Amino acid sequence: MKERGQVSHGRARFEEVKYSSLLEKPIVLRGMLYYDAPSRVEKRTESPFEERYVVDEGTVLIERHKKRPRIFSLQDHPMIRAFVEGFRATLAGDLETLQMLYDTHFSGERQRWRLVLVPLHDDMSSIVESIHIEGSDTDITQIEIREVGGDSSRISIRENLL
Repeated sequence: MKERGQVSHGRARFEEVKYSSLLEKPIVLRGMLYYDAPSRVEKRTESPFEERYVVDEGTVLIERHKKRPRIFSLQDHPMIRAFVEGFRATLAGDLETLQMLYDTHFSGERQRWRLVLVPLHDDMSSIVESIHIEGSDTDITQIEIREVGGDSSRISIRENLL
């Protein structure tokens, strides 16, 4: 985590597969992830549709193709805030913040590690069962979000510059 905290910018290609009981088959999204320490994270989906999420400090910007952009405060949405802060804290190597929000479990070695985050607070644990993050050295290679109802999302990070 200490070495992860030394990474000040990054970008990477991602492929996200979303599994939902509401869908006949999984949805596959592709695009780019961007990170600028300590608090700016952007997820830009390029296919099968265009969508952009930008988290900077305490605000979130959502832009969807042919729709009016939306901006909201993380302060007003505690569940989203907890998820965003967990992701940002992982990128920033901020173990103290992670441990305030999640029960953290590390395993593996430097070349192949795994971090499992289990939400500590009811507002998030009622939706998210756990978040599994895998990596090598300071690179994050996969993020899996397991929801309470059985739905999940797996983000594979390629051309990893995060």
